[in-house]
Amino acid sequence: MAAKSGNTNFIETDVNNQRGTVRSVRGKNVVVGFTRAQACDKCGACFGKPGEGMFVEIANTLGAKPGQQVELAFGQNSVILAALTAYGLPLLALILGIAAGLALLPPSSARELIAAGIGLALCALVFIVLRLREPKRRKLPRYKLQMVRILD
Repeated sequence: MAAKSGNTNFIETDVNNQRGTVRSVRGKNVVVGFTRAQACDKCGACFGKPGEGMFVEIANTLGAKPGQQVELAFGQNSVILAALTAYGLPLLALILGIAAGLALLPPSSARELIAAGIGLALCALVFIVLRLREPKRRKLPRYKLQMVRILD
């Protein structure tokens, strides 16, 4: 099975890479059909259920033709970076908000409750900022699905 490799900035042996079939060519792009992986279930970047068929239109950087099997991947570490951004930053904001509240508020019976409220408010604020910046972040090359190689 001959494989035509593409961009070396993408992980070629990652088990999270998707394999799909080129369905059609649209100018410089191709439509690739594949089955959603179980890991996709928690991502929320697209809609559907694991095991369902999905289609994505991507740049035809390798000159794939309809019917060919291709391997698709995101940029190196992009899944980890996305998870850290989506979950790590709000969690960090929550912890820092609680710590700041406990450090700055005078001792009282409601001090911990107010500190927790500050932490939750800061967490929500970070989450809202992340959601507002999501369209810009999705346009970054590391978050775009790329054709890694043609499998047949």
